[in-house]
Amino acid sequence: MNGRIRKILLAMLMACLCVVFAVGAAFALFSDQVTVHNRLDAGTLKIGLTRVGYRAVIADDTGAFTTVTDDTEADLTEYSGSLFDMNKAIPGANISVDMEITNLGDVTFDYGLRMIWDDEDATEVQKEFARQIKVTISQGQTEKASFALFDGQDIAIGELAAGETSQVFTVKAEFVNDDNNNYVQGAGLEFDLQVYAMQKTA
Repeated sequence: MNGRIRKILLAMLMACLCVVFAVGAAFALFSDQVTVHNRLDAGTLKIGLTRVGYRAVIADDTGAFTTVTDDTEADLTEYSGSLFDMNKAIPGANISVDMEITNLGDVTFDYGLRMIWDDEDATEVQKEFARQIKVTISQGQTEKASFALFDGQDIAIGELAAGETSQVFTVKAEFVNDDNNNYVQGAGLEFDLQVYAMQKTA
């Protein structure tokens, strides 16, 4: 009798397991999902920089002042020359360069200019020479900054929106009349001009 009951219970258990598996299999057949395809393209920040004007009051071969102008455009991103080249610089000499900066990317940026020179390894004469070089940055009739090259300032100039918009600014370097002019006779000085752009933040 007990054996028969065990067989019946075992048969009922097997039947229940079959129902559970059948129900589980039925649920496994029902499925749903949503897939959304996404793409993220990073923006680009790229500037163009062109020399669009040049005016210089410098010493000629006789040592007298002469004025030189040049409106030939030059792509400064590929330029290997010197914008401020004063051979035999004398007090009163000055060079002004008009530069056009263009937004070639697709993000708005702030831009500015910094003057870089090797003040750590400079001699005392070179340091004094740098104090006698006055740098003026202007945009149209607005003067943005005026300082001695020795101070090597970092100057914010403006903002450019995306879409190949552009602005023109002017950098002028002048060898000023100073009581210490005689001290720097024969001195040489090199410096870099760096135009930078930084993404505009909220």
